[in-house]
Amino acid sequence: MPKKKLFEPKKIPKYAVSVARPFVSLSTDIPKNDHVITIQPHSDALFTDNTNGHQSGPKDMPETYMGIAVVVTFCFNCPVGLVAILASVISKEWFIKGNIEVARKCGVVSLLVSISGMIVTVLAVVAIILYSTWHKH
Repeated sequence: MPKKKLFEPKKIPKYAVSVARPFVSLSTDIPKNDHVITIQPHSDALFTDNTNGHQSGPKDMPETYMGIAVVVTFCFNCPVGLVAILASVISKEWFIKGNIEVARKCGVVSLLVSISGMIVTVLAVVAIILYSTWHKH
């Protein structure tokens, strides 16, 4: 009589996307029938199915430009920098959900918002300096 398995993983269709569902494995090589359940974070978004139905390695995460967004927030323009940080966080969330194209686009939005925040701040400072020097009485 075959041994009954305590845990049998479900087969997931290759078109299904899972967001951070836990991966549970059961170790049976411990003496006296003591079983240890190990829970590890697992996301199918990091893997892709090729044409044979096998999983390939992890996908590269697109750039989120979080560093530039933080620099803009603290050094240039706080409100615009916060919008850039938000776009960067949304980019990472889309990557975790498995939509890499939208994640890449949100990362580019974060970069463009950061650059525009720097340009607007520098232009405003230059305009204030020029105005104050030309309008002295």
